[in-house]
Amino acid sequence: IVIFDYATIRDRSTVEKPNLPSAGIRYVLVNGRIALDPQGVNKKVRAGRPIKSEFARVPSGTGLLDWEGAAVPLLRYRDASYVDLEALKAHGYAYRWDSAARTYFLQPGAPASRTQIPQPTAGELMLERGYLLKWNGGQAELLSVGGRSYVPLSALQKLGWKLTKTAAGGLALDRE
Repeated sequence: IVIFDYATIRDRSTVEKPNLPSAGIRYVLVNGRIALDPQGVNKKVRAGRPIKSEFARVPSGTGLLDWEGAAVPLLRYRDASYVDLEALKAHGYAYRWDSAARTYFLQPGAPASRTQIPQPTAGELMLERGYLLKWNGGQAELLSVGGRSYVPLSALQKLGWKLTKTAAGGLALDRE
């Protein structure tokens, strides 16, 4: 049970400082025991179970994907590989962002000139923000790193791209 002041309650925690307490919470009772009161957290109360969060960061040396001869930075997150959404423009796709739906809508487009996709900075947070990439017949959840969105290679396979291993042990994407 949480007793709070409706006028002042707000989340003060950030990804970088997840332990900051929320403002406006007066009391917290867990299994009938007072775990938080105006004097602070009662560390003697051991009721309930903690909720754990996972914060994954970009590792150093993330690797490259050979996408039709262009080297594109590759991310690994939870046993899946991702590439920067911006890389799709060089391969005949366009997209538009709908902030209300938190969704990028993918459509065919003229291939743009190949642009240099930046390597994500080691140590940056990789976040699941609920952003989607939707196309005619499918959708995929995106990964966010800084202000950039990353699409899983599995989504590109659904769009007709063939994923293979290179002789050097890396990954390559080519049209099927």
